[in-house]
Amino acid sequence: MKKNWLLIALALTLLLTSCGQPAASPTPTAASEIITATGLSPEENMKKYGIPAVIVPFDYLVPDGLIEDPAEREAMIEAKIEHLQEVNRLFWGDAPGTPEERQEIFDELWSTLDTHFVAFNRLDLDWDAFYDEYHEKIGQVQSYGEYAHIITLMGYVLEEAHTFLLPGRIKEASERGMGDAIVYGATIPLFFGSGNVSEIGACLVVTFDEELVVSSIWEASPNMYDFKVGDEIVGFNGVSWHEWLPRLEAAGIPFISAGAGADNARRYNVLRSAMVNDKLFEKINIRRAGTGEIETMDVVFDRAPQACPEWTLPDGLVSVDDPDQPISLQASIPPWNPVFVHGISKEENIGYIILRNTNWPKAHPENPGQFADDFEQAILSLLDTDALIIDLRGSIGGEHPGPFFKGLAHLVKGSEDKEIYSIAVRDPGSDDRTRLINVKEGWGDDCERVTNDDRFNVASLCARYRGSLHIVVPDPFLSDEPNLYYENPIIVMTGPYCLSGCDYLSLALDKFPEFTLIGRDPNGSLTQPLSYYQTYSFPQINDYVYFLLPAQAPYYVDEYPIDHLRACFKSYVNIRFHK
Repeated sequence: MKKNWLLIALALTLLLTSCGQPAASPTPTAASEIITATGLSPEENMKKYGIPAVIVPFDYLVPDGLIEDPAEREAMIEAKIEHLQEVNRLFWGDAPGTPEERQEIFDELWSTLDTHFVAFNRLDLDWDAFYDEYHEKIGQVQSYGEYAHIITLMGYVLEEAHTFLLPGRIKEASERGMGDAIVYGATIPLFFGSGNVSEIGACLVVTFDEELVVSSIWEASPNMYDFKVGDEIVGFNGVSWHEWLPRLEAAGIPFISAGAGADNARRYNVLRSAMVNDKLFEKINIRRAGTGEIETMDVVFDRAPQACPEWTLPDGLVSVDDPDQPISLQASIPPWNPVFVHGISKEENIGYIILRNTNWPKAHPENPGQFADDFEQAILSLLDTDALIIDLRGSIGGEHPGPFFKGLAHLVKGSEDKEIYSIAVRDPGSDDRTRLINVKEGWGDDCERVTNDDRFNVASLCARYRGSLHIVVPDPFLSDEPNLYYENPIIVMTGPYCLSGCDYLSLALDKFPEFTLIGRDPNGSLTQPLSYYQTYSFPQINDYVYFLLPAQAPYYVDEYPIDHLRACFKSYVNIRFHK
């Protein structure tokens, strides 16, 4: 028992930190030298990128320090929101099409979500009232930015990491050499929920008191705000980020967001999105860790985004095979390999596994099945440790974990064939948006009853499962040597950026008594999108909407009626002990 509590204590210390990898930043350019966000004239910018990208100066006095008087804070908020709305109107150009064409687009998008979105059961949202309000508004918008706000809002309100809609100008701007331009100076769009991305030269952690604290610095990058670990971001333009959030959400500015199905995971990610939204403002307010003094600095615009992984390795973690070789977490681009990193803390004899993602096919593209053997051998190499930590805090998902994580069979005893969940889809015969049925019941054994539009690629989905929908998980943890078991405590650390495939894995591990899950809730994105790259084309206005829609979701096999894990991750507290 003593070792178990020591292990939990070690895991808890790691939960309070996160790390980022160094990245080069471009040389800052003075705002006074810029005509538009790209340095071109509005006419040249419109011709090259399809948007004018006009910059609007903020002609309002921004004081040093925090604004104490509530009336003055409100005046600052109102002035800044008005400014951002003007930027939004001018930056993206005129509204597309006619009011009737925009309403037709809205109708089609809303109807598709209404028919196929698989997670209405966990939402406190009047979806019909949303339609009534925004169908009218989209016909009245005056700019592309206002139009884009309504389209992106359709995904944002559904609170699911696999669900978002991006109008063409916003998506293409980032793909045609304007990755920096769409956020430079013009301050839009808003990045909400993509809390693992930073542009401030440092990574933040959200404490349990919802403070935004610097947890690590990119040593090889310019530290434009002279951050040190422990510094706290307390505001922008003299007003707390917490006060800005609800006003920005309602400001009519497009969102680029990745939501979360778990309430506290969504809150965590939206708070931490301050790391990329500082460019909305002129000044940043920082409480210095050493002195407690609040310092106000000008916001620096010209930076490159950088991911902030959740992982922090414990000191002294070394290779199992070579005790003189420290374990490294150097990022790769794309961040798929290695899928996992493992090692041992030799002084404490504690094993450690970091699962960076669940995309096992990319571990060995020429032989995807090799990953299963590699992962099992890593588990076997740690069987003699006194305790084991499995770190899922920053696993960005990928593929369904399933039997390719067969090494996990060595961590459970006598229940590795436990059936945990099956897959649900919307009931096409019901008017109730929350009614789900088993995918085989809904689509047929070989998809013969599928009614989905071709754009959702159901045919490819069925081919993925070799022409059959036997996608329950009766044998999640297979093993070549099932008689080798781990006998000591196992801690699994989770967090808000454990999403998609990592959510699935967290769900599975939580059903076995051998694992103790601690930390913040996983993301709650327990769905599967059917297509990442389908678009809605509207040639009459020369635009489209990039659409990501989840149409499948897991459910507990003993749950009736099927309810898409309604309580999953909702009932957890921030620190939970299952044993």
